Amino acid sequence: MKKMNKSDQSRYREITTTAPFLLTAVFIVLGAAAICAAQSSKADESLITEGTFKGTLHAGKTDSYMVYVGEESGDFAAFCFANDSQAGRAMLAACKDGATCEFAGKVDQGIECKVDKETQKILSASGRILSVKSVKSLFPASTGTAKKTPAVSNTASAPDFIVKSLYEAQKADKGPFFQTKNRAIVDKYFTKELADLIWKDAVNANGEVGAIDFDPLYGSQDPRITKFTIMKTGWGGDSRFGSDDQAVVQVTFKDSGKERMVSFQFKQGRDKNWKIYDVHYRGDGDEVRLAKVLTNAAAAAAPSAKNTAPTVTGGEKVKNIRGELQVGKTESVILYLGAESGDYAAYCFTNGSAQGRAIMAACKNGEQCEFSGDVDYESGCKVPGLEADLSASARILKVDSVKSPGRKPGSQARAQEQPHTPAAQTPERKAITDALRVPVQKKLKKSVVFKIDHLKVQGGWAFLRGVPQLPNGKPMDYSDTSYRRQKELGMFDDQISALLKKEGEKWVVVVYDIGATDVVYLNWAEKYKAPPSIFE
Repeated sequence: MKKMNKSDQSRYREITTTAPFLLTAVFIVLGAAAICAAQSSKADESLITEGTFKGTLHAGKTDSYMVYVGEESGDFAAFCFANDSQAGRAMLAACKDGATCEFAGKVDQGIECKVDKETQKILSASGRILSVKSVKSLFPASTGTAKKTPAVSNTASAPDFIVKSLYEAQKADKGPFFQTKNRAIVDKYFTKELADLIWKDAVNANGEVGAIDFDPLYGSQDPRITKFTIMKTGWGGDSRFGSDDQAVVQVTFKDSGKERMVSFQFKQGRDKNWKIYDVHYRGDGDEVRLAKVLTNAAAAAAPSAKNTAPTVTGGEKVKNIRGELQVGKTESVILYLGAESGDYAAYCFTNGSAQGRAIMAACKNGEQCEFSGDVDYESGCKVPGLEADLSASARILKVDSVKSPGRKPGSQARAQEQPHTPAAQTPERKAITDALRVPVQKKLKKSVVFKIDHLKVQGGWAFLRGVPQLPNGKPMDYSDTSYRRQKELGMFDDQISALLKKEGEKWVVVVYDIGATDVVYLNWAEKYKAPPSIFE
């Protein structure tokens, strides 16, 4: 063996001296990496969800994904997998491209899926399928229509085509909303249940703003729309994904820069025609449903048993109840005012009933009416526009006697009357708004409805505050009116204030103002000798 020279010996001693330290450092680094990996793995486990999911399969060449829709939320999520993985082989063996699949397994929601750009727009979450315990095909793929890809069908009977035509009709002011001339237009798009609610709301609005106080195609009172897209029909809908008689069409857009979605829920009738049974508005984590908005409004206007009754001598027998009669189309009410308390009580009845015929034969609309008889405080009644002022209400069951004291003559007697708010759908309220509509429409040169925030009547005077709107529910466009410059300068408020006076049987506008940014009516009571209480 060759003997090492002094130089080699020196290098050898350096290596043998430093080697243990180098090995220790390596082990420390490897140990730290292992700890980090373990911690990372532990953190990832918190994002792993195990459950049963169903949705539409979108098969690709190497990777595929399933679009899942939450049954309650209606939100979209994509669950992806590699085709040659254990999960992928199981999924593709049971389900074909475009079919509705259901699988039980684990999903890692910390891994983002790669999907097409349009599908990405509607996703609220995504994850990779880690394992599959079971998988089955619920419904086979429908030829050419099963995939949820954002394209509009050119088949006139398809739900997405119906949605497209609905937007076009509304844009041309030929849509089903806010009109009472043609019920067939409403029935063209909606199921009977939803069509009834939409039609009733428009009829009951009676020239004012109804329960739909927003643009029903965008879910906004002042829509500023960009990036508008109508998605292709999703067969199965939101609530029971996969049902062959339901479908959903999602419309995505930006409103004033914010992402929004409107979801049209479809049902197929026995005649095989698709109709919209509900519309969901989603944005900022909230959801509003059109059917619920209209149902709640209808319930609020219907008789209710929620009002508490004051103590009445003799149980349900009342005597000499006197108040102003307000006649509606099918229901009417006598508004009683406590002389000492100043509290309102409402006694309502159906016009066509025996008690209704008796009262209306004796008393006239807008005049005082006095009756004795039986009432039901448990049933009660709703008086739109006056609920907040009512201390009690009851339904008139029987009339023992009724008479009309009439109006007290003279302006002094009129001034002693208490201020009241005419209920919605009553002739008095309609007469006031119709009288105001004439000069306002002439001034703006366009049709107007009023969203009323305040309306009080006393002694032949009426004061109204509200917001003028277009009949289709959209905000008033002042760009082509004499108020354009004020609006541009930011010196304009959309409110209208108006004072009216009754002359004979007609209401006459004394003064009105649109756009004032201060309390323009502050001196109206003194200036026009009107009752101060109607402005409160």
